[in-house]
Amino acid sequence: MAPKKAGLLDIEKQFTFYAAYHDNTVNKWIHIVCIWPLIFTGLMLLWTNAGIVSQISLPSSLTNLSVQGVPLTLNWALLAACVYIAFYLSLEFENAKKMTGLGIFAAALVAILYFVAGRLVALPPLHAAYGKQSVEITYRQAALATHGMCWVAQFIGHGLFEGRAPALFTNLVQAFLMAPIFVLLEVVFLLGGKKKLHKSIAARVQEEISAYKIQREISSGKGRVTRSKSKKA
Repeated sequence: MAPKKAGLLDIEKQFTFYAAYHDNTVNKWIHIVCIWPLIFTGLMLLWTNAGIVSQISLPSSLTNLSVQGVPLTLNWALLAACVYIAFYLSLEFENAKKMTGLGIFAAALVAILYFVAGRLVALPPLHAAYGKQSVEITYRQAALATHGMCWVAQFIGHGLFEGRAPALFTNLVQAFLMAPIFVLLEVVFLLGGKKKLHKSIAARVQEEISAYKIQREISSGKGRVTRSKSKKA
């Protein structure tokens, strides 16, 4: 008998949770377009030259590490990247037959984005012409603007098209960890890959959505009953 997977590493359970909040086609595409830019710009915003443990005296052999000119400073960007990489590699290890390398790809993509983010924040500001004036824009400012627009787009997707609050309001950690792998799996499904996994998950997703709709109807029914009682009183 195969050992039972931990809930957070059960890819079908995790994908079902997240996909139930993203059933609308428009909302789904908004997330496909926005999620990885959010990861990238988030890493840029978290990147600082001052490390988290800058107050602690460490050997120079540890504090001067770098890869392709990007310092491996123990900052929030590196910490976030390591969490994502560890999670996706764990997903791959626990679901090797279902993931078939997708977890490794996601982990590698996070690592690449981390190093690119480090390169960009170290570059001098950009200069854009605004009328007769020249406006100075740092890459971090550009990242902040892009990050904000991606969040706005996703809330619009949920509010106008999905008609359901984002998954992060139910489980913040689960939503943040699953979002990037969710959109990668969605692209694979759209391209016709992993048909068996897609079929298995799709059925569970519809069950989750049906249960949510029933619960919402019950809740709204109770609300109507309460309002009618208060009016009679």
